[in-house]
Amino acid sequence: MRVIERVNVSGIAPPRRWTHAVRTTGEPLVFLSGMVAERVDGSVPDGLEAQTAQVYENLGIALNELGLERSNVVKENLYIVQWSPEMRAKVGPPRDAFWGDDLPASTLAGVYSLGRAEYLIEVEVTVAAP
Repeated sequence: MRVIERVNVSGIAPPRRWTHAVRTTGEPLVFLSGMVAERVDGSVPDGLEAQTAQVYENLGIALNELGLERSNVVKENLYIVQWSPEMRAKVGPPRDAFWGDDLPASTLAGVYSLGRAEYLIEVEVTVAAP
């Protein structure tokens, strides 16, 4: 499967940091479980910006080990504990640095809590596998 087109729909509000839709061909899809900011040693960085950077580092490691490319990620779901608009400044830079110009379709949800009390963000993705 490969990404053949990233589409931003003209009849609705333009996306800011995502793509409205990603069209693929063939199959299969790979669904990655939610990535959290836990390091190999079990430690978790303090603060949302540091956790966001660690989440995307972990995601990059997982994609690499699976032989997958960032450019083949078609959907991203972000879950952030007690989201507020002010948090965008903390999440945006590490996320934007990770994706570059290959922005996936994306959903952001504020949640009450995640799997452990210290987790502030979790990101799951769907990948169109080559």
